Amino acid sequence: MKISKAYSSKNYINYSFIIALSLFSAFLSPQLNTAVLAIALVLSFYSAKYAIISISLSWLLTSLNPGIFESSSINIFLKQGIYFATLAGVALRGGQYGDRGLFTKAQGAVLVFACFVIVNSIFVSYYPVVSILKVVLFTIGLLSVMLCYRELSPDKWQDIEEWFISLFIVITIVSLPLIVMTYGYTRNGSGFQGILNHPQLFGTIYAVFTAFVAGRMWQFKRYRWDYVLLTILGIAYIYFSESRTGLLGLVLSFGFAILFSFQKSVKIFLLNKKFVIPIFVLAIIIIPYYGQIASGLTDFLLKSQQYEQVDEALQASRGNLFLASYNNFLENPVIGNGFGIASDPLSMQIERDPILGMPISASIEKGVVPMALLEENGLFGSFIFFVFLYYLARKPFRQKEFYLIWPILAVLAINLGESAIFSFNAWAGILWLIILHHVKRSSFNA
Repeated sequence: MKISKAYSSKNYINYSFIIALSLFSAFLSPQLNTAVLAIALVLSFYSAKYAIISISLSWLLTSLNPGIFESSSINIFLKQGIYFATLAGVALRGGQYGDRGLFTKAQGAVLVFACFVIVNSIFVSYYPVVSILKVVLFTIGLLSVMLCYRELSPDKWQDIEEWFISLFIVITIVSLPLIVMTYGYTRNGSGFQGILNHPQLFGTIYAVFTAFVAGRMWQFKRYRWDYVLLTILGIAYIYFSESRTGLLGLVLSFGFAILFSFQKSVKIFLLNKKFVIPIFVLAIIIIPYYGQIASGLTDFLLKSQQYEQVDEALQASRGNLFLASYNNFLENPVIGNGFGIASDPLSMQIERDPILGMPISASIEKGVVPMALLEENGLFGSFIFFVFLYYLARKPFRQKEFYLIWPILAVLAINLGESAIFSFNAWAGILWLIILHHVKRSSFNA
């Protein structure tokens, strides 16, 4: 099955209008924001394409800058409802569309992981109900997006591709004027957050967005002025956000993507003057400014001179979180201490439903996902999860296509400094959509 390289400008315009209108509604009132999410919930039941659009839109509308957009507490329930409606829609359609064999082993591994966590939580979790509810939402969220992508035809996949790029364009454009406004720095006064609710979220998501868009130029072996501009602005946004996780995630994922696709990447790069000449010219231009660039990057990594050494800054940022997880892992290395539980369980602030008393929110902060995975699930549970990742991502890596591998690695790389892929209450949904979008694309190459 082939996918056309020709993109529809009409789709870009329509999708951009929908996203912009949704943002304008959220700006006008939280009630209108809630209404948009309610519409998205209904549409997510209708088809896989609408479900993916609804999930990504719900991420945006529940992650907006509080200095500009007011929010309603009901929005998080609507966001969760979209995943349930998506799964119900897939069940109603009975899997009659798409490639039924796609993701079969990965889905099985996810279900095994969920069963392990549920049983394990009863015995080891400090808050068993919290752990069980978290893994149920994670499993439903992940299965819903996997089953949606399994249904997509090549044409529908390309529609989603155009939706994602439209999403990136609108966020980029609307955020741009906020660089010179205090509203763009609402969270801490120094890190740029654009229209999103945190500089760290803004910087890390732009690492993924930039890998996505820049990878497309690599795929088509040519520059597009709009993609070049998006890439430049994406890198600038990462810098102004002060997100070291975003910058290191983008750089590390690029380097490892080159290694995993070395033969094809070198051939494309060395034999294509459209890539070689502009990069050569750019290198000549920036060489005289090497000192200033190196100094700027050093200040960036040091958080504007808050620390004297780069390793000291990184240690202060994530070192303590890593050590806390590591020490807990050593205490119970086989089965861990409970899914979604903080390294210090007593520090957790659990919000409960006032009627039933059920936990509805229990945020935690863990910086390094592999270590957090070992801490919470031990060697046994972590092995199951890595088996899932292997079955999920093996096809694009076997094909050694740089444009498929880079965005996937960008998502994984940012999770070395920002634990994000397990929380569908936050922004795990958009990250898994990006991963599965590229895994699905690789199935068309087979």
